[in-house]
Amino acid sequence: MNFSIFGLTGYISMAIAVLVPIFWFLHWMKRPRRWMVHISLFIALAAFICAKHNSLYYVNLIEEDRSEQMAAIAKKEELRQKKLEASRSEDVAKVRFAEDGGSDFIDVGGMDETDLRIHGLDKKSLAAKAAKKNGDPLAGLKKKKRSDTETNENSLTSSINSKEKKEGAEVEEIEAKSQPSIILKADDIRLANMIDGLNLKILRWMIYLSLAYILIDYLKRGNIYSEAYFPLPLPSSWFSTFSPVAPVNELPEKRRRSLLEEFTVITKRNESFLYFGDDKNFTKSIPERKYALLGKFGAQDYLPLHYKKLPVHEDFVFESLWFGRSSFYSDNPDEAESILLRFLHLMAERKESRARAQQNIHVIWDIKKPISKDIKKLFSIFGTDTGFSLHLT
Repeated sequence: MNFSIFGLTGYISMAIAVLVPIFWFLHWMKRPRRWMVHISLFIALAAFICAKHNSLYYVNLIEEDRSEQMAAIAKKEELRQKKLEASRSEDVAKVRFAEDGGSDFIDVGGMDETDLRIHGLDKKSLAAKAAKKNGDPLAGLKKKKRSDTETNENSLTSSINSKEKKEGAEVEEIEAKSQPSIILKADDIRLANMIDGLNLKILRWMIYLSLAYILIDYLKRGNIYSEAYFPLPLPSSWFSTFSPVAPVNELPEKRRRSLLEEFTVITKRNESFLYFGDDKNFTKSIPERKYALLGKFGAQDYLPLHYKKLPVHEDFVFESLWFGRSSFYSDNPDEAESILLRFLHLMAERKESRARAQQNIHVIWDIKKPISKDIKKLFSIFGTDTGFSLHLT
């Protein structure tokens, strides 16, 4: 195999592409470390960039080696010339130099009178030569003028020749620069194109699979308290498909974040909550409105269950939670169980009609008094089908 079919960036792309499935495997083996699969995506992108650079600036510039073809053509032309010379050898006249003498042969048949005068074979030229030999006083002048003319002609010729040589050198330099630096045989070019196309296709699929892996892994973690991260307002049904939320949950003693931060996370996922607590100072710290990340209307209200010391009707609270319009909180533990019993009755009606809330609804029990077992049991029956979940602190 000719390793010149690929450039350095091409081999680098193939080398680092091997790391992508390795990081997939490591992510699967050590799932709580969620960043392994994200690293695999960056590696796949880097490998694809290197492969694209190699394809554009190396593989596409390869030209076929035609030296053998050119040698064959030159040899064929040489044989043709030899045959042509052999066929015309009988027609070629015997050519001798004009200086050899008048009795020597020259190619008279191919000359006219002007050519004969140039070679000094006419009468006037012969007479001039004789006078020169006999000491003609004008011979030196004529010779001088002739030498001057020849000097001028030689200087002009030399300048022209030097200019032509300079231009020829420049042309050769330009041609040398324009000549491709990558020349391979036809079989190697076909192999380079095949491997280049296969490399780019594999890297594209690695990018797509990494993105799909990240999305699926994100949805799997969405309803797991210890693994969820970066809340997004995606449909709750997507999360429930991969990791259904339990209808009754007990929050760990060592929490990832405070309750106020938990409310913020719930809101950013475009979900609603109902909070029951017995700490009046904590309920006063809950803001009236909290903006969602990408909510339908941009914001969600946090409302108390009592408005001007008058209780809000349970059915209104239930419908507001069902359609995700508002979230509610209460610091009166005496009314908590009665409200939840009414909720369970409405949940039973929705389950019978096979209705389910579009987004999850979280009921948070942060009261020192433990919740009754009957309410926990009924939540475990109706919660999964209707989209409600009970969280115990």
